Amino acid sequence: MNIVQKPYTPPRMLALCLGGLIFVFYYLVRRPALMEYETTGKALPPIVAIACSLVLGYGLAMLWWLITHTKGQIRETFRPTLGRIVGMIALTLATPIGVVSDLPWTVGRLIALVLPTMSLAGFTFLLGLLTITYGLSAMIVRHTYERRLMRFGLFCLTFWAAYSCHLLYSGVVVFRI
Repeated sequence: MNIVQKPYTPPRMLALCLGGLIFVFYYLVRRPALMEYETTGKALPPIVAIACSLVLGYGLAMLWWLITHTKGQIRETFRPTLGRIVGMIALTLATPIGVVSDLPWTVGRLIALVLPTMSLAGFTFLLGLLTITYGLSAMIVRHTYERRLMRFGLFCLTFWAAYSCHLLYSGVVVFRI
């Protein structure tokens, strides 16, 4: 019996190192900037910043893992299939584009609000986001072919890494009327 997939070796040390570097950068550079201006979001508590840094570090490490496993398999990885297209649409609709009052605003929620009045610029943004997420979706589906739970976990990790990135970059913006 031929094993098609390489054994899964999660990049835990890389994730931990990236998470530490992200937290140090946030705490020394971004947090003082968030605390200085009142127009931006409020800074995160340190325990939340540590959790977000670790999630973002693990997300970046898994992206690196997917890219290194794609090496030499470009045609097979990015060939359109139904699973990759469904994954692309799901990933695009669940992509957070901002955090307002601790809630992530996803592309799916935004499209539901502005679909009747969507302009050409909004449609172009959506097509660009679909193109970007297709590559990630194709790599996830290709390298987790017989590991459905891992596939679901990587799609969830993508959401949480994007959400953590928004929280660390812009803090929590409070919505006021």
